[in-house]
Order: sequence, then C-alpha cells, then structure tokens
Amino acid sequence: MSDLPTLSLDRPSPSERPSPTGAASSTASSASDAPAHLDDALAIATGEKPADATAAPQFLEREEWITVWLTAHRMGGSIAGLATLEGAPERPGARDAAGAIYDSAAETPSLHWLIEPHSKWLQRAMLIGAFYVPLGRAAFAEVKVKRRPINRRLAPAEDAAPREPDELAAARAAQGAP
Repeated sequence: MSDLPTLSLDRPSPSERPSPTGAASSTASSASDAPAHLDDALAIATGEKPADATAAPQFLEREEWITVWLTAHRMGGSIAGLATLEGAPERPGARDAAGAIYDSAAETPSLHWLIEPHSKWLQRAMLIGAFYVPLGRAAFAEVKVKRRPINRRLAPAEDAAPREPDELAAARAAQGAP
C-alpha cells in the first residue's frame, strides 16, 4: 500500500509537474502548463485567489446568449428529428430557464465556457452532440427492433399447412390449376 500516491490540493512546482511524456519536467517554468480554468478551480478550492482574479471575464451579453441557447435547441431538434426539442424555444418559461442557466454559468467559474464568446468547449460540445444524438437515437431504435417479441401465437390446425401468397394462388386459379 505504500506505493500509492498521496492525494492533496497542493500545487506541484513546475519542475515537479509531469511532462506530456510522463517524465518530470527538468526545467522550471513560472507559467502553468495546466489549463487556466483548472488552476483557477484549484485556487478557489484551496482558498486562494485565482491568478487572474483582477481581470473581468468576458461573457456574451445575457439576452444574446439566451437567443443563441434557444436557437441551439431548435437546431438540435431539427438535426435529431425531435419536435419537442425543436419547439422548446416557444414553450412558456424557456427564456427564464435559459436566463437561469446563464446566471448560474456567470457565477460559477467552471461553467464560464458556456457563456464565453467563441468558446471552443461549447463548439466542441455542439459538434459532439450533433453527431452522437442522432447516432444514439438510431442505435436505440435498432436495439428496440431486435428486442421486439416474436409473435409466437400458434395457428389453428386447419391453417397449419403452408399457404401460397395471394398473387400466386390467383395466377394458378386463372390457369385452371388446382
């Protein structure tokens, strides 16, 4: 059990941080290699001020974001063929709900990516959703068909003999065949 690492919220010095290849960095650097939002989250968790605490975050305007958010629902519903999702922007309370998401994201540093202009994370999430939602729906439909119970109802004894398709029976009758 002594081989297990000790977990803590202490930041390793730059020279102790592993490099992308897994080895410890041999050169000290004052800049963090970790994404800024992770450094900020760690600083908040340890009671420190984030390094960028003086810079005000840049967000989309609230009304602009709400419009974009609800339009994304319409587009997602259209792509996935989901009328409920496509019609979500017109439902009562849609703007209020989207506004609540905006407010929560503005107050929560780990959610800032949702409301930042040109957020690569939001763009990636939308691309992933545009591909995987229809794929998941198609897979679900396929599984549902495969799990459909087979009609095992037995036919009455007089119907037990194989029957010809109606077209073939009509052709035989027209030729006078039994």
